[in-house]
Amino acid sequence: FKLLSAAWELLGSEEKRRQYDSLDYFNDALPTAFRPRADDPGRFFRVFGPVFARQAKFSVARPVPSVGDDETPLEEVQRFYAFWTRFRSWRDFSLLAEYDTAEAEDREERRWMQRQNKNEVERLKRSEMRRLMSAVELAQENDPRLHRA
Repeated sequence: FKLLSAAWELLGSEEKRRQYDSLDYFNDALPTAFRPRADDPGRFFRVFGPVFARQAKFSVARPVPSVGDDETPLEEVQRFYAFWTRFRSWRDFSLLAEYDTAEAEDREERRWMQRQNKNEVERLKRSEMRRLMSAVELAQENDPRLHRA
């Protein structure tokens, strides 16, 4: 019963559900290097397509454009990169906060814990956004459609 109550509390709150979904185990790998191959022109789309599809679930804005394919018009490709360079994520790292404010002995300690947690969550968010922007830049540098333009 306790587990069901905890699950209901988690799923019943939009904020807590997003915190949980932000850390849900999934393939969060982002490429840090890419070497195009002349003998395999579709490799770019096989590598980067799934990466952006996985990250799209965290987008505040909808709809999220896909990578497309080799035949995608240049204007659409440019819109894709414009979207991802301005990407805003709803991802929330609060569950990774170090301090449990419920364990604070007084108001001052609770406020200190809240500030520490806030700083840590903001640091994690910035780090995640830097990691994502590096992947966007890597894709843009290696996109064969942009090289032809």
